[in-house]
Amino acid sequence: MSRLKHKETSLDKKPHTVTLPKGTKSHRELSGSPEADFTHVLVLQTVQTFWVSPFDEAEKGRHYQAGLAALRGFQPRDELEGMLAAQMIGLHNAAMECMRRAMVADQPMECQSHLLAQANKLTRSYTLMMESLNRYRGKATEQKVTVEHVHVHDGGQAIVGAIHTQATP
Repeated sequence: MSRLKHKETSLDKKPHTVTLPKGTKSHRELSGSPEADFTHVLVLQTVQTFWVSPFDEAEKGRHYQAGLAALRGFQPRDELEGMLAAQMIGLHNAAMECMRRAMVADQPMECQSHLLAQANKLTRSYTLMMESLNRYRGKATEQKVTVEHVHVHDGGQAIVGAIHTQATP
């Protein structure tokens, strides 16, 4: 089982060891890259987007494992997809933190409104990144055009519905 170590922020006193998710066979499963150094950096960047109390090691470990599982869940096929996945996890974490802070009791309404507005911007950015990832993967959503008004004037012709033509031999 692989382990990654990193130095925590100045609030933390000792490095934290992160155990890779069970069943992970290669670096590519987490980052889209076969390169160990790329995976190491990407994983550390991802797990550092979680905020947990520096005093609760067990909770910190659960958050980090959740981050690794999220990276793996994206099933990145290359480094670009791995980076998008990491950024999306960071956006999700930031949005959830804004929402959590907005619900703190007895704070001014201006603070709550600002935090909820930031959460809204972050979730919109997440949606845009999801669309970008889908386009990159070739899963762009199909656009549908609805025509609500059709005007056919005297002598004109209109066809409603799908048109299929066959070449004549």
